[in-house]
Amino acid sequence: MPGLIFILISGCLDNPAPVRTVINNPEFVTGLNAPIGMVLDNKQNLWVTESGTGNNDSQLTLITPAGKKHVVANGFPSMIRVQENIPVGLHHLIIKDNKVIMIHSSGDGDGSLYTLDISHYKIGDPPVNASSLEKKDISTFIKNEIQAEYSNPYDIVSGPNEEIYIVDAGANAIIKIDKSGKQSLVAEIEGIQNPAEVGPGKLESVPTGIIWDGEKFLITTLNGFPFPQGYARVLQMDVDGNVKNYKGGYNSLTGITLSPSKRLVVIEYARFVPPPQSQPGWQANTGRLLIGDGDPIVLMDGLNTPTAVVSSVGGFYYVNSFHDGKILRIKTIGT
Repeated sequence: MPGLIFILISGCLDNPAPVRTVINNPEFVTGLNAPIGMVLDNKQNLWVTESGTGNNDSQLTLITPAGKKHVVANGFPSMIRVQENIPVGLHHLIIKDNKVIMIHSSGDGDGSLYTLDISHYKIGDPPVNASSLEKKDISTFIKNEIQAEYSNPYDIVSGPNEEIYIVDAGANAIIKIDKSGKQSLVAEIEGIQNPAEVGPGKLESVPTGIIWDGEKFLITTLNGFPFPQGYARVLQMDVDGNVKNYKGGYNSLTGITLSPSKRLVVIEYARFVPPPQSQPGWQANTGRLLIGDGDPIVLMDGLNTPTAVVSSVGGFYYVNSFHDGKILRIKTIGT
């Protein structure tokens, strides 16, 4: 199978136990429209946001442990963002206090939070239309706060003190929403000097993923054009917004989780070939799933544009493919 890597490593400094990836049939679900965010509930159901096709058909889908799909909410705005020619709608999500909280981006600089009460939801219930859900604007604040021209709220996490934190991949900032609903700026993410011969002198460090490990936030970044290989970073941030490097040396990062043993797990979106080289752009099937706080171990390569990774019980990981409309279920040992 192309891209399938079996790895058996012992003696790694940050991973003394052997690690092995075992995959028989990794395609857990197919036929989704640009899946982008994923989260597991306490029954091991996978809740997935689909960006749609650009025809106001972004939706929230529940997938059972057996791989059965159920549309929970639909009719979210969806448009084609011309710059990348990709659909934009719902982004990432969390489940908190029997509610699904979803980030939505308009694609042209405005973002909102949709909240869906699932306390009485039963699998098989008819879909709820997005127009009936609670909706909160979150981009106006950040654009006014730091005079940003563009906002693209992207990932979300539940942090300490019943607060939620959101990474804005347009304003390159982290915002916080407290339990009263008040928004505040936590941090701005500084760029890096461009190591490549093409592109601007300084590259944006776009925040793409965020988790809270109980002591600190870990944030993945994707550098701006020309998206140089080996320069994406994982950052760490405390509750006061102090940001510093945690680990570097990655390609363009788009998601993060922790393994059952609390090791760092990240996904790389793809390799980018800048012009004037032949066949420039994001290269298909060049994404990777990596584990380790030291020298990372490749759990799987050949991934196609992954944007989310979720750790499950028994050493399983769910990884999506934005462009292929798939979710893979990857079995590992020793992670």
